[in-house]
Amino acid sequence: MRLKLAALALVTACSLTGGTFIARDLQAQNSTLAQGVSRYQFAVDVGVISLGLSYAQRVRETRVSVGAGMWVAWAPASTFDRNVFEPRGVVVFARASYPRVVQIDMGVGLLRYAYGDDCSKCGGTFAGLRLGAHVGGRKLLFGPDLWIGAVSDAGHGSDLGLLLDLQFRLMLGWDQ
Repeated sequence: MRLKLAALALVTACSLTGGTFIARDLQAQNSTLAQGVSRYQFAVDVGVISLGLSYAQRVRETRVSVGAGMWVAWAPASTFDRNVFEPRGVVVFARASYPRVVQIDMGVGLLRYAYGDDCSKCGGTFAGLRLGAHVGGRKLLFGPDLWIGAVSDAGHGSDLGLLLDLQFRLMLGWDQ
């Protein structure tokens, strides 16, 4: 009986000690994954037809950050003879960062938009997904930004909407 208790105590002590080493290894691995990804991130996205401002915060010691931002777009050049379409709104997103190479954003957005030539009451809603993939250095990145979702207004009902833009992203980050 005493031998069984001693063996049980020895097995328990070894598994607890091994568990501690495993936990330390996982913590070190997660710290390595997060290296180069700032804890707090502020981004300015400037595109051909859009401008965005966002703030994100890294989740623990991972490469994933969550955040929110404001986004506006304007009618592209040479739409002088056509109606304008100018969305503006908010987005909530998750960002996966691979230091010094790639940032992938995915989130949901709600945009109000104005359309028409001289119509202050012409407007509607765009609700959908936002996907972005940016590549570059630690501070300056470049890539496409895609919005896909439902566009609806009182005059035309609901339809599928798609917005695509190429953007430069200026990333400012800090850890304290």
